[in-house]
Amino acid sequence: MEELSRECLMETLDVFSRLKRIGGSEDEHRACGYLIKKLQEWGIPCRVYECDGYVSTPIEASVTVEGMEQTFAALPRSFSAHCPDGVTAPLFYDVHAHDQLKPRQEQDWYAGARGCIVIGDNFYEDYVQKLRGYGVKGLIHLWTSEEPVLHYETVSPVWGTAEPENGKTYPDFPVVGLRSCDRDAILPLLTPGACSRTATVRSVLQCGCVRLQIPVAELAGETPEYVLVGSHYDSWDYGVTDNATGNAAVLELARVLSQKQLRRGVKIAWWPAHSNGRYAGSTWYCDEQFEDLDARCVALVNMDSPGCMGAQEIGFSTSGVAGDTLGDILRRCTGQAEVVIRPLGRGSDLSFFGPRIPIQVSFDFYQAPPNRGRWHCAGSGGGWWFLNTGVPHYVEFTEELDGVDVKGLGRMIRHDTARFPQGTNVNFAEIAGEGEIRMRTYERGVENETLACGTGATAAAIITNYALQHETTKYRITVPGGELHVRFSHEPGTQTYTDIRLTGRARRVFKGVFETDNF
Repeated sequence: MEELSRECLMETLDVFSRLKRIGGSEDEHRACGYLIKKLQEWGIPCRVYECDGYVSTPIEASVTVEGMEQTFAALPRSFSAHCPDGVTAPLFYDVHAHDQLKPRQEQDWYAGARGCIVIGDNFYEDYVQKLRGYGVKGLIHLWTSEEPVLHYETVSPVWGTAEPENGKTYPDFPVVGLRSCDRDAILPLLTPGACSRTATVRSVLQCGCVRLQIPVAELAGETPEYVLVGSHYDSWDYGVTDNATGNAAVLELARVLSQKQLRRGVKIAWWPAHSNGRYAGSTWYCDEQFEDLDARCVALVNMDSPGCMGAQEIGFSTSGVAGDTLGDILRRCTGQAEVVIRPLGRGSDLSFFGPRIPIQVSFDFYQAPPNRGRWHCAGSGGGWWFLNTGVPHYVEFTEELDGVDVKGLGRMIRHDTARFPQGTNVNFAEIAGEGEIRMRTYERGVENETLACGTGATAAAIITNYALQHETTKYRITVPGGELHVRFSHEPGTQTYTDIRLTGRARRVFKGVFETDNF
């Protein structure tokens, strides 16, 4: 193997550390120019795609609370409302921000939040959409990290650049982040659920369409198949954080692989507008190259912030079935006895779930505190899967089924047209044992959680066999409405499933007469 060059790696880090690579900015374009220049110096074929993307860049925000002289500096969340004049309303302290309440309990609790500014420790887009439905005037997100610098975060329910109709789902109220030290000053003054004080929230964002550049190094192989390696090259502040280390790593990978005879080709891409554009660059590329990705791409590798200072463990997240194999490779290469394997999470680049790419992996380096709990997922064991069983089904594995916001999160995924143009049913599955699955479903058309879904149960059973329980071909699926049973035949080592049978109790719930004269 060609020796890795510390000099090349450090040069990239040095250049990128002096650029504030906000999506669509001049510094982002300068970073792109540097990448292209290096690839040309090394004689590596490079293609640069250009597209327009909609970005929402946080500028500044502030929070003032009745009875407190201090004005707290905050940071708006991307794609929240631009409110430079501020919004003033009573404060509603939401202690149930992460809780799964029963429908009546939720309605009663959030009825008190109508017309208020909510303060709590959740800012995920499904939560924001839920608050939007309850008519709140703003959200103050209490940052739980002790870091003094607030990160860019997004509250957009739309992946990539929205179509006109999808853009109407952006929050119509300000969402701002507040540092943990300021949280500790404010919370003692508040009573959960009570509106005893008012607050004013200002937020300033710069929004609009920008020109984006996507450089892609293309290394030919002996076969038409290829591996796509991606790394976002924008950032939310100066420094090497998020994601200069990943950019340097994949640039060096391009240099090393260009000296090799490859059986499969490799494409190495740098994505713009990740932080302030909701993955606008990678989403556009997936749409543009969909047919090629679907036909020829065999794996996607995402490199995001590897090699961070103090990192003690190498780990990765995956949606594919190769978790065990990749874990073995990492153990052999690094000598690390235990490799952390996680499902792809909310912060991963999920732009490529539409095309049928067998393996999607994101590599990370973890700074592991002592006795940290881990979620080990054999053979990937989790993540998000898509299977059409006559009806399109998204299946997400979870360890806390009862705590999932099926209605809120399900609605967001069901309407994610970037990944699912025709919509999808959304299933959350918890493995209860060998051949045992618990499942809850948000069903398109019904647009709510349903008591059971036969095609969803079938999808969950097949995916569980494929990803986790390779020898099991009979499943009992427990759903809110009762039990379903799925069995099938499976040819080991293939994606071929035959003789699929679904059984369960049936009872008549309606009887009527169809009169053709009325139609």
